[in-house]
Amino acid sequence: MKRCTFGACLIMAFLPLLMSSAYAASSPAFELGIAGVTGGDDHADPAALMRATLGNSFHGQMLLYGADFGPVSARTIMLSGGSVANLKGFERLQTQFGLTLMDEYIGIYSSTRKRPDQTDQPKISKHNLNIGAMMGLRFQALQKSNYTASFGWESHLFLAGSAGFYLVFGVKQAWYASVGVSI
Repeated sequence: MKRCTFGACLIMAFLPLLMSSAYAASSPAFELGIAGVTGGDDHADPAALMRATLGNSFHGQMLLYGADFGPVSARTIMLSGGSVANLKGFERLQTQFGLTLMDEYIGIYSSTRKRPDQTDQPKISKHNLNIGAMMGLRFQALQKSNYTASFGWESHLFLAGSAGFYLVFGVKQAWYASVGVSI
């Protein structure tokens, strides 16, 4: 199976939003941010966040994070999309619900195996794909003209493989801060 490149993943994440009928009626907003993603352990991995929103109805986003531990390389891409709704009585607070597609890549590299272009070839390479549900809260801290600054929390729930039979879930939580512009 061929791995999704960064550009292809970005296009796949935002294409449904751009092709939707709501695109003609709403002005799109694009955001960049930083996030901390935790997977149930005691630390948060730093992540990059890209987000596109159509009006106050639909959003699509990508979280990208990973680390290298000697010969082990780990990368995770989480593409999510869904609906956004304002909370009544709180004009700056929004709820978001949707679906998430996660690709966790693990590669173990050895310097003795080289490709023809002299780059290291992974000894072991594995992609773990999973689909799950996403829910979260978002606070728009600042809005000046077309520019925004936001803070948010999200929880992504995934069935934990065959343990899903026993209703065991895997959880990824993300806290983020982002800045953006409306077009």
